[in-house]
Amino acid sequence: MTSRDRPTSARFGPRFIAAVVAPVLLLALGLTVFAVSALRSAAEQADRVSVERQAREVRLAVDAALDELAQSQAGVAIWTPLALELRKPAPDWTWVDENVGVWLNYVFSHDADAILGGDGRPAGLSHA
Repeated sequence: MTSRDRPTSARFGPRFIAAVVAPVLLLALGLTVFAVSALRSAAEQADRVSVERQAREVRLAVDAALDELAQSQAGVAIWTPLALELRKPAPDWTWVDENVGVWLNYVFSHDADAILGGDGRPAGLSHA
């Protein structure tokens, strides 16, 4: 009697299932779990790297903006006509407001700018 002549239950009996089908199913299940775990780990690592890169880019952009702001404001602070006007016993605050306050409002959207004297105390206030 050949294997084709035997009934299906005899060909795929408990011994065949235990020896072939179960190990194949366990291997497939193990490979699936491994693949899902590897994909999840790779996705988490990619997310972490992306967040670090974005945070670094934000820091660089903020630092560049702060540097530009400091340089622009320093330019006003050392502007000769302003320095000469502020050295006067009675500075023309209208001139300061029109020549400095309006510019600072236009460039930085400042609504008011405090001008400090050499001693660090407020010397005047410019409104835009």
